[in-house]
Amino acid sequence: MSRAAKAVQQRRRDEQYNDVFRAIATADTAPTKREIALETHRSDGQVQRILRDLREYGRVRRVRDPEDGRIIRYEITTRTDQ
Repeated sequence: MSRAAKAVQQRRRDEQYNDVFRAIATADTAPTKREIALETHRSDGQVQRILRDLREYGRVRRVRDPEDGRIIRYEITTRTDQ
């Protein structure tokens, strides 16, 4: 893969991550994966992959819904969370 192609691929990935991160940051309450997918117009699979990467980077965390423990929501982490 050429250097230019790698740069284009990286820009697209960054845009996807920013879209998902922004959807979490601007939500009134911690959103679910499905809510993030609807907000960003991405498939559940794409959002799941991006959320996994963001969790590995320490940028977001999974939290259980306080009213229904079966539901997983996503929050942005703070420096003290890490």
